[in-house]
Amino acid sequence: MASLMHLRLIKTEWPENPYLNLAYEEAFYKLTNTPTIRFWRNNKAVVIGRLQFPITEINAIIAKNLGVKLVRRFTGGGAVYHDLGVLNYSVVVSSISLEEAFKLAGEVVVNVLHELGVKNAYYKPLTDIDVDELKISGLAGSKYGNRIIVHGSMLISSDKNTLWQVLRASKREEVVKKKFTHSRIRQVITLEEILGKVDFSDITERLALTFSKKLGLIIEPSQATIRELLFAVDLYWKKYSTLEWNLTYISELKELASDDEYQALMEISKPNIHQDKVVKDLMKTLNIVKFNT
Repeated sequence: MASLMHLRLIKTEWPENPYLNLAYEEAFYKLTNTPTIRFWRNNKAVVIGRLQFPITEINAIIAKNLGVKLVRRFTGGGAVYHDLGVLNYSVVVSSISLEEAFKLAGEVVVNVLHELGVKNAYYKPLTDIDVDELKISGLAGSKYGNRIIVHGSMLISSDKNTLWQVLRASKREEVVKKKFTHSRIRQVITLEEILGKVDFSDITERLALTFSKKLGLIIEPSQATIRELLFAVDLYWKKYSTLEWNLTYISELKELASDDEYQALMEISKPNIHQDKVVKDLMKTLNIVKFNT
């Protein structure tokens, strides 16, 4: 167990399975008892906020054709597109407010961008990091007991063409009346558009070091614990792999989707057999015979 004088650093990830990545995100957040940062990636997924309506956030038919999955996270905020050119970072802290945690993460990212030579980067409260009014990173967060998590996505070399094809920001009157969280349309920029080729490991090292300095803690590299993995597997089968979670609210406004769009939503909002196999293999490693799904 890490000392409270240390900042736990996790790089556990399953890029091929965004559902497991989000399940582990919630698991480690709720179980860790020390300040923690995590770096991770998803390959081709749209991640929507906890209170978002999926039909108005993703072009489901295009996403299906491009092999892009849909998963709902446990924090609020808008929809984001993830691929291997997006670096996700998470920080869990306590004894500060959610607003202070957003400020902490925003300032850390800006400091690192300044170090890299992106001098015109700035934090735009509460949840955006911009470069010349173009968004390069965004934040979302949640509070659980005395713990705060803030996680964000930084565009390093993301495929912006796919991003704009699959993301949708609809303001249809029927949805607005329901008071769902609506994504804001923002123009974006990637770090490699500014600097050329960059090294992901260099970015993560700089972020970890800057978080540790801001918090006055010593970095302690760590692995996912057995307890966290067990909880993540449970959350995967009972929550993140289910249509009930990923398509929450769909029954309220199903009529907004065409038959083809609705079927595409059903397909992209649950794991495929290869993604389920990743979890089943993990279960074998953990000596889990089965879960009640």
